[in-house]
Amino acid sequence: MTLSVSEESLTGLLDGSLAAVDQLGRRLEVEIELEHGTRTVVAHPHRGDFARNPGGITAVNIVSAAAR
Repeated sequence: MTLSVSEESLTGLLDGSLAAVDQLGRRLEVEIELEHGTRTVVAHPHRGDFARNPGGITAVNIVSAAAR
């Protein structure tokens, strides 16, 4: 899933102070892709989380990593 995040949220996701969590409570891996000068933030569930709790991602919240 492609995310639209603020610079502040992106910084937090990259330094580990924030985490992306989907509607099923799965912590998401976040990847930053740069193509032709355009930044794209992509999130997907960890393989283990997806195996235990399958389903599509329909909503994502950015939360404090300490809360997880």
